[in-house]
Amino acid sequence: MFKRIASLLLMVLMLSSCELGIFGELGNGVSVSQEIEVGDFDRISIPSFVDVYYTQTSDDLSVTLTCDENLSKYYKIEVRNGELIVDCRRAFYTKIDTYLRVCSPSISGVKLSGSGDLYIDKALTIDNNFTIESSGSGDAEIADLTASSATISLTGSGDAKIDRMLVESAEFKSSGSGDIEGKEITAESIAIKTTGSGDCYLGCKDSGNISVQISGSGDVKLRGTARALVNISQSGSGDFDMSGLTLSGR
Repeated sequence: MFKRIASLLLMVLMLSSCELGIFGELGNGVSVSQEIEVGDFDRISIPSFVDVYYTQTSDDLSVTLTCDENLSKYYKIEVRNGELIVDCRRAFYTKIDTYLRVCSPSISGVKLSGSGDLYIDKALTIDNNFTIESSGSGDAEIADLTASSATISLTGSGDAKIDRMLVESAEFKSSGSGDIEGKEITAESIAIKTTGSGDCYLGCKDSGNISVQISGSGDVKLRGTARALVNISQSGSGDFDMSGLTLSGR
């Protein structure tokens, strides 16, 4: 009798695990897109696995989630204190690519603390400082940024890639294993600080003064054109390569 009950319990557990997954419900593979009603925000926080695609618009604000039809109820997307938070209510398994498309007039920064990636694949122009803070494994990719200043700070394994940046001052900091790559950076002042194993590769275009501080194992490589190197501090095992950088000395 006991063996029969045990067998029945095992079958129930097996069926439940097939339907719900070991840690949560399985996606049904049916793609659905739904618009989320939210209030105004100027920052985005991604503590989950959801990828975010951001587009700057003139005046429209919209947030659209694409996910498995049966899992939409488990996503928690809300605005708190001016910050759009992209989170999940519980664990589950997805079958389709899950992502959030966000459109708004402007944002001042994005915080990545999960595995979700950020994509800004169109021009973003703001009047103030723009920040990227990444403490998780999610990557950030920015096509074209114009701002008064910018700060890119990595403390996790996520990478940051910027195709073009035009600012007065730029600060690049890496204390984790994440890499920073900037293809075309134009700034009056650039500060680079690496204390972890992450590398920093910057292509400068008519930039001003550059300071570099290396105290970890991450490498720093500079190329392009700038005015001067004003402060170089190297106490870690990371290499510093400026062979591709031309200094005007103006």
